Amino acid sequence: MSHDLVDHLGDADAEPELGTVRIHKNWRTSIHEPRLAHVTRHYPLAIEPFDVVDPREVLERHRMQWRQHRVMMCRAVTLEREWRGGRFTGNLIAGPAFIARVEENQPVAHWHPAQAVAAALTAARSKQQAESRHLAKLRRNARAFLDELVAAPRFLGLDLPVAPYRSLVPGLWRLRRTESIPFLTLKDTICDQIGRMDRDGILKLLLQLGLDLAEQRSLLEKLLDEFFAQLNDPTA
Repeated sequence: MSHDLVDHLGDADAEPELGTVRIHKNWRTSIHEPRLAHVTRHYPLAIEPFDVVDPREVLERHRMQWRQHRVMMCRAVTLEREWRGGRFTGNLIAGPAFIARVEENQPVAHWHPAQAVAAALTAARSKQQAESRHLAKLRRNARAFLDELVAAPRFLGLDLPVAPYRSLVPGLWRLRRTESIPFLTLKDTICDQIGRMDRDGILKLLLQLGLDLAEQRSLLEKLLDEFFAQLNDPTA
């Protein structure tokens, strides 16, 4: 399929049956590089700059929680895959469309602006709900992991340096004059505050905890080896 370059959005078009496509001269920088070459069922040929839109001005019905999202939308000319009965007919239809996106979520295209905005908001809401479920699961798993560590005899009575955790665990910044903290106390503080922590914060915390406990365990095993070596040494 051959393609021609055009200067204006309205000149972009396609005639699939003739194998001809007319795309905007800035297609590479405005569509390809921002990864907008394929948006849902649409293949943009030309696109205008994104602009902020108020969902209340586009949708006949809107949900209160949608107000917290920043919606961006633009006009475009696209090649749309034709679907009927849930199946692709094999036809491509060229025409005007709207592309909407919410923050950094995947964009959605539709020939009607309200449908594009509604689909973008629904996708953002679904992603937000999925992230909330994953975060809740991560918090439960982190608590269970800490409970298992506390139950291990080799970690009982260990003190850990408090400095690395002041910026990771809410509330520990108050311990400005303390150099170390009992592992059990640290574990209880983490469990109390983990509901305020996001995914990255929890993962950074568990990584730091794993590194510190690995060092403590190596030191403990070294001391035990030396202790038993002295017991077995008849000259000691």
